[in-house]
Order: sequence, then C-alpha cells, then structure tokens
Amino acid sequence: GLASIPELLLAIAGGNGALLLAAAFAAVAAAWLLFGKTAPRLSAAAFWTCACKAALAVGAVAFALQLFGGALVERRIDYPAGAGAPSSEACAAAAGAFFDGTWDTLGVAERADVAAAVVLAESSWLGLEHPPVVRVTTRLKPSVLGTYDGRGNVVRVNAAYLMLDGAGAAANVLDTCLHESFHAFQMECARIGARPANSKCPFSVTEEAVGVYRSHFLGAATHNTREFVEAHAREYSAHRLGVVASKVSRNLGIDDPMDATRLIEGAADM
Repeated sequence: GLASIPELLLAIAGGNGALLLAAAFAAVAAAWLLFGKTAPRLSAAAFWTCACKAALAVGAVAFALQLFGGALVERRIDYPAGAGAPSSEACAAAAGAFFDGTWDTLGVAERADVAAAVVLAESSWLGLEHPPVVRVTTRLKPSVLGTYDGRGNVVRVNAAYLMLDGAGAAANVLDTCLHESFHAFQMECARIGARPANSKCPFSVTEEAVGVYRSHFLGAATHNTREFVEAHAREYSAHRLGVVASKVSRNLGIDDPMDATRLIEGAADM
C-alpha cells in the first residue's frame, strides 16, 4: 500500500512526473482549442495567443509542483561530524524501525530519516572518513531501489519504495541502505588505496579488490568491474542483513531470531 495519496502526488509532481503532468495539461488545452465550441471563431493569431498562454500556464504549474514537491522527493540529509564510535549495536538500533512494526506508521519523510540513520550507522561501522549524503528522489527507474554516486559521494533512495507499506518493503529499503553503504566503503578504499583503518568490515579487502575499486570508481568503469563491485556489495548486504536481524531480535526481545529474519527474506535477491 501507499504511505499516503498526497505524498504520492507530491512525489510525482516533484520528479520526472512533472513532465507527464505538463504534457497532460497541454493535451487538454490543445483539445479544447482545436475541438471546443470557441475554436472555429478563433483567428490564427488568437489561436496562437491562446496556445502560448496555455503553455505558460502549464509551465508555471509544473514549476510550482517541482518547487514545492522537491522538499520531499529530492530531500538531502547531511551527516553531523563525529557521529560516534563504530558500533554494530548502533546499526541494529537504527534498523529497529524496519522490524518493530512502526514502519507502516511513518510518513515518507520519517522513513527517509530512518534510512539515513542506517546509512550513517553503517558508514561509521565501515570506518568511512567521508560518509555519503543520502537523498530521496523519484528520479530513478521504477526497478531501481537505490544508487551510489561516487563522484558526489551520494546515496540515492527511490522514494517510490519509501511509500510502500509492509515488512517486505521495509526489508528492501534496509537491504538497499546496507548495499549502497558498502559502495561508499568501496569508494573510500579506492580513494585511499587501502581498507579504512577504523573499519569493522568483516570481509578482507585484498590489493586486487582495491585495484578493481579504483578502476571502477576513479577510472573507466567496465562491465567486468561493475560485476565485481556489485557482487561484493550484494554479498556484504546479505551478510549484514542476517547480523542486523539477529541483533534487532535481541533488542526487541524476540525469542526466535527467525521471526525477525523472516522479515528480510527475499530482500537480498532484489
């Protein structure tokens, strides 16, 4: 289900959907001008005057929707300096909202805060000197949950998935946060030429891996480097999902860790 219809409309208006709305308004205006009762009485000059006015009105509406909808759909969340010592417990605490039943009660902006908190905690756990900025946007393909932009050190989360209710939707967002956080870790390895000194990452990072990271993020990315980088990120997020679920289950007093683990089934395959 959707978090709320108004938030969905804002998201559509603030993203690429503004172009679709503009096209729809233009089509309606054109149909009225061409087939309306007043159309036969319009001279060519009057017709083009009306058409220009309609175009200006559509442009103004689209601009307003983009301006006021942007607060939600291109929301930038910056991290404060010195977020605290790396702690797996902090990661689990940040992820609590994905498991404790409160996800469905949160608005899109609050869900964005939860997603950003997970990325922050995971970035600290991974020892990143430069944690990424999180942005929630509708400018991603419907099939893409999130992306990492190494040039700007930005994690983008698809707003469409923040609007979905249910444990499965929450699990997909959590998996995306962990996955994209690891891409930020790969970028940091590429930038400094080694594993960050304070990293608690359970996986070893070989010189070969760092070399591929450097080629992908700082050089010319190829299909092979992309497959290598993505495979590592998928492996990491799948591992961390299990660890986080186990810790969250203890925090919430769940006797059977599988009760929490079931909530993330299938997320790692997305």
